[in-house]
Amino acid sequence: MTRKTLLMLIVLLLFALLVSTVGAQDVDPNHPVDDAIIVSQERTPDGINTVKNIPNLKDTFVSSNRPNTNFGSESNMQLGYSQTGQSYGAVRIMLQYDVLKYIPAGSVVNSAKLRIHLSGVTPIGDEGMGFEARHLTSGWSEKTVTWNQHQPSWGSAIGTAYASSQLGWHEADVTKLVREWVDGSRNNFGFILIGDERQRDRLRVYSTKDGSSSLASYLVVDYDQYVDTTKPVANVKELPAWSPPNFVVEWEGYDPDNPDGSAGSGIRWYDIWDSIDDGANWRIWRAQVTHNSSNFSGGEHLVFYSFTAQATDNAGNKQDREGVQARTRVDAEAPVVSMIPLPPVTTSPTFELNWGGTDSGSGIMNYDVQWRRAGEQWIWLYENTTLTSYTAHTTEDGTTFEFRARGTDNVGNHQEWTDVQTSTTVHLKPHSTITKVDPLLLQKKGGPGPDDSFQVSWEGFTEPNTGPLSYTVYVLPPNGSWTKWLEGTALTTGTYTLLPTDPDGHYYFEVTARNNQGQQEEFTQTPEGQGILDRQEPFIEPHLYYPLVANED
Repeated sequence: MTRKTLLMLIVLLLFALLVSTVGAQDVDPNHPVDDAIIVSQERTPDGINTVKNIPNLKDTFVSSNRPNTNFGSESNMQLGYSQTGQSYGAVRIMLQYDVLKYIPAGSVVNSAKLRIHLSGVTPIGDEGMGFEARHLTSGWSEKTVTWNQHQPSWGSAIGTAYASSQLGWHEADVTKLVREWVDGSRNNFGFILIGDERQRDRLRVYSTKDGSSSLASYLVVDYDQYVDTTKPVANVKELPAWSPPNFVVEWEGYDPDNPDGSAGSGIRWYDIWDSIDDGANWRIWRAQVTHNSSNFSGGEHLVFYSFTAQATDNAGNKQDREGVQARTRVDAEAPVVSMIPLPPVTTSPTFELNWGGTDSGSGIMNYDVQWRRAGEQWIWLYENTTLTSYTAHTTEDGTTFEFRARGTDNVGNHQEWTDVQTSTTVHLKPHSTITKVDPLLLQKKGGPGPDDSFQVSWEGFTEPNTGPLSYTVYVLPPNGSWTKWLEGTALTTGTYTLLPTDPDGHYYFEVTARNNQGQQEEFTQTPEGQGILDRQEPFIEPHLYYPLVANED
């Protein structure tokens, strides 16, 4: 035996050992090839439980750099992006499994797993590669599909995950997907896998049935068959006429006995449907849920929302979807409530407060009312009251009281507090004030004259039945002191005549009142109005006149 022949024998022996080792690691005694394999089957009180391995029906991939080439007979399928080597470009995998051939109608899927064999990774030691699975929504042929031709259309995303770089078998949970295929809620055209196509030379290579049939992907499905022919019954509980934007929807159901008297298999899950068109254009709001309530959020103002429940039992019997079972209208806006305006001045220790408002939805349920002395902290007058009026009593003379109100409607929408909505100043004793001095500037460049004067006006208030008022008007001339100008007059206007010797400058006025009960307003020596006299040089030269405005403070 030559040395060359000996080396070839050693290489062949090592290759055989490697193949047998890999094969031993990947041996799967329950791998289905041409037909499904029943892994286990046992009878339960209500029927039969089966675990079945279902073989691959179609597996292939498409390539962006070879857009017109079909790979349906390849021994592997690739996911990701290939730039060097064969340079496939972006590569995507398509898979399909004929579950309806192997799972009897009416069966209930407990769980389903996809088992797929990873035979190659680029680069070696790569981290998990993100990928997305999407529903295929039309038919396709394994032997004709390419990147450019005969591609099926895609549907919504099934989910996203990470593809491991560990060679060998991997599992993925596809329970929801297989359930939809079995119960008929989604047509089975298989699905497409789309990997990370942003990075060049990042691949996952998986075995196909055209390579090693023992390494082809397959499904492991655990399902139950029940002896139950009756449909379950579910109903959405009654909702109030009005609801806030976020509210709770509740439902209940039961599975009736069969005609032969045997018990139903029990409700497996509920599908809850909603509609904003009062029973038209239904959509599934909560799918395959096992709980009996859920929060509805984001309702729009004055929109009607309708609900109906549809139950599926453990034997796969599905209730016929009914029309509207419960209906409510959303009130998303708070009421608008305010105080009825009070007069600026109140001369009685007792006065009436009133408030009210409107609501465009469920109606006003109650009111909150607060008061305060001007500028102080707010104090509660009423909280959650249905009253709309209040008789106030006070002995505080000269105090300004401020008030505000807000409302809550019948679904709990709260109006936000505003600032002061109305106010009044209480004057229990006589009160008066200068209202006008005319002219504001008396200017005589020709010197003093006999008709130089200010026209002064005032007004007063007192409690009912304590009038009429008499007034005393005081004047403060420039460089002088306060003196009485008019005393005990019933007039509300007067002419203050100036002497030729009166000096230029500011003339200030204050008025006090007295009622017929003998109550006298206090003289405070605080100017309430003024006039400016300018008869001697140098003269004031106005350049711009501004209108007089009340100080809001």
